[in-house]
Amino acid sequence: MKREAVNHLINSFGLSVRHSCDIACMARSTYLYESKTDDDHRIINEIDKILLKNLMYGYCMIHLKLRQKGILINHKRTERIYIEQGLQLDVWKRRRKIASLERIPVEVPEEPGVI
Repeated sequence: MKREAVNHLINSFGLSVRHSCDIACMARSTYLYESKTDDDHRIINEIDKILLKNLMYGYCMIHLKLRQKGILINHKRTERIYIEQGLQLDVWKRRRKIASLERIPVEVPEEPGVI
């Protein structure tokens, strides 16, 4: 809405961007801002290359490997891409230890002091 007002002031009255933004109560940085599209395809390809070598890497290790390759990326972005690609590792259950010897119940003495 304000962007259109600033454009109208510039085109109709020939005002400068600075003056038009002041009249419309809009910051010049907001008016001049151009959003960038995130291209995750390159990062996804690099993650696939890393996972070809070791499937058991989680997103933290993948993030480390990306940084080692010189790709500057935020760890939260790495985690988001990792989860979006369905690469979440399964949680392993801890295996219970089973005693090797057969357990025998302890004999209870009939009188005190008798072993």
